[in-house]
Amino acid sequence: MKSMGVASLRVPGTHEHPAPSNGCPPHYGAPPSATMPVGPGRRYSASMTDAAGSQAAGAASSRPLVVGVVADVPDVVITEAGTLAADLGTPLVFVTVEPLRYSISTLPDGSVLSMPLDPDVADTQEESFDPDLATRIRQLVPTADPSFIARAGDPAIELARFAEERDARAIAVGTRKPGFRASLEEFLAGSIAVSLAHNQARPVIVIPVAHTIEGHDPARHGAQPDAS
Repeated sequence: MKSMGVASLRVPGTHEHPAPSNGCPPHYGAPPSATMPVGPGRRYSASMTDAAGSQAAGAASSRPLVVGVVADVPDVVITEAGTLAADLGTPLVFVTVEPLRYSISTLPDGSVLSMPLDPDVADTQEESFDPDLATRIRQLVPTADPSFIARAGDPAIELARFAEERDARAIAVGTRKPGFRASLEEFLAGSIAVSLAHNQARPVIVIPVAHTIEGHDPARHGAQPDAS
């Protein structure tokens, strides 16, 4: 992604982000992360539960589980993330990333001011989390007390950056719904999970939705996934 030649905006209490240059995720000089697929009704790897168990008894970690979501994220991604956060005793933070804009500065709460990729449009705005999505998440994980953050830019870069800012325990993302178009988009655009696993140091948890089809979300309807 080439720089748009727009001057950075300084806002008190914020720090600047450089405008995107080549669109490539930053490499933090750390070995690739462990990628751990999980699914409905399954428990998680011993390495992560052992890490939670190393804390003092009854003490919850302040390091959150960061969950990347989009407006139409399947319910199963939300509920599985909630279960994992509860197992680890970690806070739960859901993050959306607007890919058609880029961050120019970060606000104290972790949200950002952004500019559009189109250099002919001067439209600085504060990114905000979709209130309808926030309501749905609260309904699906009512005991989790989740937080919500909106960012802008390359999703993998922004998720990694936010996880670094919060010293996150791990980053969770869901796979796409099945279908040829989704598979083609995944091939052309590259996998966010793969990019995260290769370009930052935190564990990456992939929540599969291969058995979540239109009108049949196991987490929402209480049905068992299709075994085929």
